[in-house]
Amino acid sequence: MIGSRRQIGLIGFVAFVWLSTRLFGSVRAILREIFDLRQSRGVIQGKIFDAQMVLVSSVLVILNIGITIVFNLVKTRGFDFVGLSAAQVGLVERVSAWFTALAFIFLLFLLLYKYVPARRVPWRMALTAAAFTAVCWELLKVGFAFYLTRVASYQSIYGGIATLVVVVVWFYYLSIVFVLGAEVAQVYEMRRVRRQQIEVLE
Repeated sequence: MIGSRRQIGLIGFVAFVWLSTRLFGSVRAILREIFDLRQSRGVIQGKIFDAQMVLVSSVLVILNIGITIVFNLVKTRGFDFVGLSAAQVGLVERVSAWFTALAFIFLLFLLLYKYVPARRVPWRMALTAAAFTAVCWELLKVGFAFYLTRVASYQSIYGGIATLVVVVVWFYYLSIVFVLGAEVAQVYEMRRVRRQQIEVLE
């Protein structure tokens, strides 16, 4: 039984790494087209880079989850060591949790937009894309949670694979937001360059 669980765990880990590297490979290709970058990595170098990005992204997600757990503990127990109850820190906890989650997601998207393309994009573009995508991410989470709890009935329609369907739908909408963020940054940068050219001509 233990051996079977280990084999299943190993297979799951390998599948996760393979799918994740494929995902980052697709992200590299999309950003290369949006940012009009002709330079690209080789196959082996690209796979190594994708694996590195999977590791970094996983660490950030784990930290995000860990901080969320800490905030939940604070919400239920409060800061007893300084004399603050859970009710007193409720608002502070919610605001702090939201900003912390936003900061981690912003950092994750910033790393993706800045370092995933083979040629480094300007920091201004990466910051613009990350800020737009991070805010849309938070809004998407709220809207998607409301949709799942108040509108959709995936469990009654899809049965046992409802969780898988929800994950696929979530990543579909997230991919749209990610691509839209890159497009917004590219348009913003093009407009900025055009304004500078007009000012020079004038």
